[in-house]
Amino acid sequence: RRTEEMTTRVNWTVDAVTAEMIPIDVALFVLLGYIVYLLLILIGIPANVFVLQRMLHFRRKCPDTYRAGTGACLLAMSVADLVALISILFFCIMSFGIELPFSVFVYRWVCKISIFSMHTATSVAIWSWLLMSILRWLALYRPLMYHTLFNLPVRAVALITLAASLTNVWLLITVDFNFESNTCIQHWLFESEAISKFLLLAEMLWSFFLPILVVAYLDLSTLLSIPRLISARYQNSLLHSETNAQQHHLKKSSTKTLLRWLAIALIDILLNAPENIRRLITILGFVTDEFAVSYEMTILRTVSDVFYYSQYSFNAAYLALFIYDRATSSGSNRRDNNSSCTPIMNHTATIGLFITRPTTVSTCAESRIHPGKISKSRSSHFLVPDRKTRRAHEV
Repeated sequence: RRTEEMTTRVNWTVDAVTAEMIPIDVALFVLLGYIVYLLLILIGIPANVFVLQRMLHFRRKCPDTYRAGTGACLLAMSVADLVALISILFFCIMSFGIELPFSVFVYRWVCKISIFSMHTATSVAIWSWLLMSILRWLALYRPLMYHTLFNLPVRAVALITLAASLTNVWLLITVDFNFESNTCIQHWLFESEAISKFLLLAEMLWSFFLPILVVAYLDLSTLLSIPRLISARYQNSLLHSETNAQQHHLKKSSTKTLLRWLAIALIDILLNAPENIRRLITILGFVTDEFAVSYEMTILRTVSDVFYYSQYSFNAAYLALFIYDRATSSGSNRRDNNSSCTPIMNHTATIGLFITRPTTVSTCAESRIHPGKISKSRSSHFLVPDRKTRRAHEV
């Protein structure tokens, strides 16, 4: 038997409050979902703490490179994911019905802050990714403009955080805690369903659909520009000494690295898509009241939530595994830790390895290993373009 009270839950679907008797298979499936949540938290929080520690270390050692490159974006993504995972942890604790020595006031505000933080963090993370795509695109198509954008990424991240907070501040008013179902619920703002649905729809467009479309366009255009970049480099009179094998290796390694990053972006989109599509069809009225309170919807919601929440741990995993060179984490390999970190913002390096690798961490670390010299890694193929190459790219 289900109650007839209709509420909007934290995942922004219109559900009935829980049933008194739930089929054992549905109950086990939901329980499995919560177990996965906890596993994601156990993996994601330490990984994000590691990434955060590395980025703070990088900001302290190479402040100029941090401000001019994508260091601020990566730091913002790490903080946002960490905040989201902590919010999910509080949500799981409350959903399990664990009795804590807190008043009703504390429960309500923990719910409000958790949901607000989760949605704000999601917006900050995905817009930080978009900012990195914009920087990569500028480095290719507007290199002179890109070289004048010192400190802009830091200001852009601050603006993104402010905008994400303002677009979600209304959640602090409408979100509440329901003691019968042990979950966070949302009431209509000003008792108006139309206003609430409009704000929910605007939040989805802002935090998912718009940035995803822009990221897809910018990254694909960057990928398609690799052959043109290689051709311009080959035509350079100073580079004719390179063999066809070297040119082929250069193109292959650059394309491989860029495809890897596009794959990461695609995985992030796929993790976000089920939950956002489900929210969208619910807000637009394609989900009937009967199906909204059905066990099938409960299973679909659990699956989409697992995908949605797993993005925070996934982000931390790839940041920890792919962003940082071994040189930045291995003290034994450093010959000179006191050498200066010269900001190397080379727009051609962006094409092969995305700005994050050669400009925010790798070149900085390599300059400490070999002062005054860039090691002959994959990124070194793209460094120090001459005047003719720059003109070719500007055209």
